[in-house]
Amino acid sequence: MAVQDPTRANINRALLSHIAGYDLDRLAAADEEAILSRFRNYRDTWVNDGVFVMLRRFLADHGIGELFSDTRLPNPERTASNILQLTEIVHKVSERRRYDARELLQWLKKGIDGEIRDGDEYQQRIESDEAAVRIVTIHKSKGLEYNIVLAP
Repeated sequence: MAVQDPTRANINRALLSHIAGYDLDRLAAADEEAILSRFRNYRDTWVNDGVFVMLRRFLADHGIGELFSDTRLPNPERTASNILQLTEIVHKVSERRRYDARELLQWLKKGIDGEIRDGDEYQQRIESDEAAVRIVTIHKSKGLEYNIVLAP
């Protein structure tokens, strides 16, 4: 909403979210004109390059990498993974249905309000594959690096 309609209230809501990472003190000290200009640039990017490029630029500008280690969040990896997955879904819907910004925002609001979506892409992804089973090809004595080796 802040990108499509860059009013002070919309921008403040966007910046005070976990994604942007602002708090009230940082927001009060920020240069309002520079922030407004940045959101206008996001809007131009959305129009010219698409929603995916705009969202990735927004996330890069506001430190998506820092979100993975944000100790204020109960599960920062889960939050970052969800944000990245949502970015991909919004892009796919925008491309598949040829939605403009207003239509895409309406679609997103319906999803937030609980409209049920079917399909694997809407299933919450795991934040890390650290605990996943890994299949490795073993050549000659390479299996000796593992405690247990199963060889059929």
